[in-house]
Amino acid sequence: MEPARATNLGTKTMKTFKTFAAASAVIGALVFASSIASADVTVKKAMAMPLDDTSKPGAVMLVIESDAADRLTGIQTPAAGIAQVHNNKEKAGKMRMRRTEAFDIPVGTTTMAHDGTHIMLMQVGAPLSPGAEFPLTLTFEKGGTVEVMVKVMGG
Repeated sequence: MEPARATNLGTKTMKTFKTFAAASAVIGALVFASSIASADVTVKKAMAMPLDDTSKPGAVMLVIESDAADRLTGIQTPAAGIAQVHNNKEKAGKMRMRRTEAFDIPVGTTTMAHDGTHIMLMQVGAPLSPGAEFPLTLTFEKGGTVEVMVKVMGG
């Protein structure tokens, strides 16, 4: 009887080990999948147009690199009361600028430029003088928060 009992105990131990191994594999896969889902976002070449008249809006252009599809959901800067994504599109032969609530970022490189999608600064607190710099914080749905220094062109 003793050997049968030991074999039965071995079978239970093996089942427990298999269950543990399967659970570990599932947890490992979930951790790996969540790391793939979160984007690695880099922001480069952040530049602003010079602005003397703070009653007018300013513009920021930059390059976003992302290893996964993501979405820009928020922008903040102490240089302006409002920072928004704007998009220029031609409609009926005229260029129209419209605010975009959120901006989809594809895998790869996305350029935000003055003649297309760009960041519009409104309620600018002080002139944006050539050579000056100011911080800009971008919030991405998956990539989190990225802070970059924006250089005002011309200096």
